[in-house]
Parts: sequence; C-alpha cells; structure tokens
Amino acid sequence: MNNSQEKKFKVIEDNDIIVGIDIAKNVHWGVIISPKGNILMKSFSFNNTSKGIKSLVANINKILMMVNGRKAIIGMEPTGHYWKALARNLKKHEELKVVTVNPYHVKKSKELDDNSQTKNDKKDCFIVLLILAGVTIATLTGNNGIITRANQAKTETEQAEKEEKYDLEKQADFINEYANGIEVEQVTDENPGVLETESTDTYVINSIEDLVFFAHDVTNGNTYEGKTVKLGLSIDFNSTKSYVDPLRTDYGKYGYNGELKTLLTSGEGFKSIGTTYDEDISTNYFGGTFDGNKNIIYNLYQNFEDSENTSIIGFFSTNAGEIKNLIIENANISSLTNNMHIVTGILVGRNKGVITNCGVSGNSKVTDNGVKSIYCAGIAGQAMGTIEKCFSKANIELDSNNRSSLNIGGISGALTENYIKSCYNTGSINITLNSDIPINVGGIAGYNTKKIENSYNTGKISLKAYSNITKSLCMANIIASSNAAESEVINCFNIGEINIDILEDNDNIYISNIAGVINYGNINNCYNIGKINTKSITFKKIGQIIGNVYKGNINNCKGIIDNPITAIGNELNSVINNVTVVKKEEIPDILQVIGEDFKLEESNNYPILNWQ
Repeated sequence: MNNSQEKKFKVIEDNDIIVGIDIAKNVHWGVIISPKGNILMKSFSFNNTSKGIKSLVANINKILMMVNGRKAIIGMEPTGHYWKALARNLKKHEELKVVTVNPYHVKKSKELDDNSQTKNDKKDCFIVLLILAGVTIATLTGNNGIITRANQAKTETEQAEKEEKYDLEKQADFINEYANGIEVEQVTDENPGVLETESTDTYVINSIEDLVFFAHDVTNGNTYEGKTVKLGLSIDFNSTKSYVDPLRTDYGKYGYNGELKTLLTSGEGFKSIGTTYDEDISTNYFGGTFDGNKNIIYNLYQNFEDSENTSIIGFFSTNAGEIKNLIIENANISSLTNNMHIVTGILVGRNKGVITNCGVSGNSKVTDNGVKSIYCAGIAGQAMGTIEKCFSKANIELDSNNRSSLNIGGISGALTENYIKSCYNTGSINITLNSDIPINVGGIAGYNTKKIENSYNTGKISLKAYSNITKSLCMANIIASSNAAESEVINCFNIGEINIDILEDNDNIYISNIAGVINYGNINNCYNIGKINTKSITFKKIGQIIGNVYKGNINNCKGIIDNPITAIGNELNSVINNVTVVKKEEIPDILQVIGEDFKLEESNNYPILNWQ
C-alpha cells in the first residue's frame, strides 16, 4: 500500500462512514458505505438546491446515529463549478469531512468494472467513494471485490423486491377472486413461451406466456393452417396464477418491453393474434383451428390508437380458420381513430372463417375523429364467414365525429358472406354523434346481405345526435339495413328497446325493432315485444317489424298493440303476408312464430336457444 493510501486509511476509522457523490448540474447522486465496504444506504438522488443539500445532511446524520459514528468522509469528483456550493455547505458541519477525487481515476475504475465509458450517475458515486477509501483496483473488481459484492447485493435486493411485489400481486389476486368470483388454476407450464406439442398437428397453450408467443408467431406469418391450437386451461390476464412469471422483463422480442403482466393490463395491452394492418393480411392471419376447450379468458385488455393504415383489432385480428368453444369474459377494448378504417370485435376483427360456440362480455369503445369507415361488434367487426351458436353480452360505445360511415352490431358490424345462426345479444349499444354520416346499427348485425337465422336480441340501443342528420340512419334491434335480394332474416325475436334522440326527422331515417330498412330481401317468422322511444319526434319510416321496405317479402311477423308504433312504417312494391300488431295475449304461442330451435324456461320471461 502506498503512502497516500495509508494516509487515507488513517483518516477513516471503523465507525466512520464514507459517502460518495457524483456531481451533476441539477441532481446529484450519492451512496453510503462503511469502511469495510458494507452498503449502508444504496444509491439515492438529491437536488442541487439548499433543500436538497439539507436532505443529504439529514440522511448522513441518520446513518451516523445508526452506526454510532463520529464523522462522515464525503468524496466528490470536482465537475465544473457545480460541486462548489455543495462542498461549501457541507463544510459548515463539523462532523462532515469533504475531499475531492481525481476524475481520471473515476473514469479508469469505471472502465475496469464494465469496460464502459458511459456515464452512470448511480455507479459513479460508488466508484468515487471506493477511490476515496484508497481501495486498489483488484479490491474493486476481483471475484470477491467490493464492486462484485455490491453487484451481488444489488441482485439480491432486486430479487427480494421482486418477491415482495409478487407477494403483493398474489394478495391482490385473492381479493379480486373473492370480489369478482373469478378463480383460475395456478399454471404449471414447465416451458413458458413454447407451445406444448400434444401430437404432430396439435399444440397446447398452458400459460399467458404461451399465448403471447402464439400471438407473435401468427403476426409474423405462421398461419397454423392444418394445425390445431388448444387452450389448456382458463386464464386471467389480471391474475398472477396465469403467468409462470408475471414480473418477467425478457419478452421484448414479442413487443413487451417491461414487466409482462403490467404491459398486458395497461398501456396498449395485449397485441392481437395476427397483424392489425390490412396491407399484411394476405399472410399474417390465423388459418388453423383454435379450440378453447370451453375455457374462459378473463380480463382481456387492448388499447389501440391508429396509424395511417386500416386496423383490424380483436383477440384475433383476422380469422380464416376455425375458432370454437371459447369465452372471453370482462374484456376492455378501446380504439381511437383519427384518419383510418377501423374493424374491431372483441373476439375477432374480421372473420373469414368459422366461429362456433363462442361468447364475449365486457366493454368495447371506439372514439372516432377520422374520415373513414368503422366496423364494430362483440363477436366480429366484419363477418365474411359463418358465426353459429355464439353470444355477446358486451356493451359497445361509440363517440363519433366521423364523416364517412358506421356499421355497428352486437354480433357483427356487417355480414356480407355466409350466415349468422343461433346467436344472441344482450349487450347495449350507445352512440353519440357529432356529425352527419351514414349509420347502420343493429342488435345482431348493422348491415346484412346474407342470412341471419334463429337469433334474438334483448339489448338496448341508444343514439343521441348533436347535429342534423341528412344521410341514412338505420337502427334496429336485429338488423339495421339490407340491400340484397338473397338477404334473409328468419325465426328471430326482439325484446330490447331503442332510444333515439335527434334534432329532426328526414326521409333517410329508418327505425325498427326487427329491420330498419329492407331494399330487396326477406323477413320471415319474426316477433317483437320491444319498444321504441323517440322523445317528441314523429318519424315517418318507423315500425315494429320494418321501418321501410322496398321490393321485399315479409311473412308471418308479429308485434304488440301496446306499442303505439305500427308493424311497418313504409312499404313500396313488396309482398306482405300475415304481418300484424295484436294484443299480447292474442299472439299465438311464440314458439309457433319463431320455430323449434328455441325453448321456454321458467327462469326466463322469453325464449332461449336450445343450445343454451
């Protein structure tokens, strides 16, 4: 040991403390250790103000009392002039001894520690105090050196903090399970982030980590065509039980830079399975079979803000395969658009395949400031494939300043291919309009050119407009509008209400409990006991069964006379048979109207589907 080091050690006694400070313009960093290298206070910051300096002195005196110390040796690197005020204030205290260290030594010690010349205030203050203590480089950086031991202590501290946070998360799980009645199994996935192989063509998701990998894999071009992916158990995005490690931070490769559970339940939330951009949809979609195994996914959270592209949003962005036996419960989906098309559904944004035995609940909200079209629904924003034996209990909210068009539905925003069959909606739809745009909003589907069969709605639709409407407004509890000769609505009923609050009527407003407007198409065997509340406006094209029909075929449909609105609002060049409004007690058995795919149960005051 050289003479200068010996002198330093003579100054420092066993019960003294050593304070290393890294000087900066606005905020200084400090750390406090004992002469033996034990950390007494890990890295802390304080402002370069009189108040900040007082907090530093208070911390030092607190540590001195704790170790029964006599004085504190305070070392700092004299950087510019920013150190002078601090040193001047500290020297006023008899128990504080201020010394400076050579900046060159700080730089070289830091390079030996991690081969980096990058400034790190937390580490610089530590290097300062070690040089101050006259410690050799080997003692700093050796296998048993102070820096090594400090790093070990840091790792142990971080691990302890992580375990403490994990324990708090588990306590929150217990409270939430008790309050919400949601309880999921603890996952036991031995290889998280890798799908378990059940057979050559079948894979199993056993944790949220697996689900995150699967979503990323599809988004990057693996369609899983010819493959089956199963959900091995119910999972809850809000529960630590559904993660192997909810606090993991190594999923940046999948687009999650930070703690996984935090990122999945806040911020942007879960990234859809498949690309959300229309230009990539030809390859980056799901084309296999997804079997939920009658499991539930709880608390799906997605928060999307637009880009310049069409965005397709949902648990799956686009399905060209088959999705079955899956329920998504208590979802929270938000979309903000300023200049783009949005296609959003809680289960699927755009369906080109098959969806069976699936259901959703929760909330979906679209805030629309853009100039392009919106498709929004509980099950699928756009339906070009089949949807069968599905339900939506989701509440849909839309706040629009749009200047293009809206297509909103409980099951689908628009059905343009194949069919919707044996489905029901109980969720509400609430729309606020600040612009004059074409609108189709329906309890089952907004726009329909194909077949809707054996389905019903109990949900309420509400619309409030703050500007005059001159373009088409179509509202109905089953379908809002139809414009194709092959379109059909068969064996459907409604008990939900419509509430409409607009400034005035015009010839382009069509309101009904079954179908808003039919330009060609067929309505058969439908039944309504819902009401339409119009405030003080008298509408010309409003009816319990149809608001307006042109060249349509309407057969065997019933409404109730208790509702002051007629069965059909306006009719032209159409075939109408046995479409009446009668007293409720005069209506034949409802099952005779809507068919044998429904059943009556004592627990309900309306029919339900046989599969329920």
